[in-house]
Amino acid sequence: MKALSLHYRYMKEQYPDKDLMLIFDIDGSINDMQYQLFRALQTFDQLQGTHYFYRLKPDEIKI
Repeated sequence: MKALSLHYRYMKEQYPDKDLMLIFDIDGSINDMQYQLFRALQTFDQLQGTHYFYRLKPDEIKI
């Protein structure tokens, strides 16, 4: 929280005329990890030259 408050203060100094907003994603409902993991697995396949996840769909990933 200390780092967050320092960063917020810094951003207020950089943009004094702007309204800033802090968003907390406590339960993971804003940032859906299914799609992040899906992209990571696709990238893995691409970088490794494999096709382990080529049929995988994001809604098949359960977190």
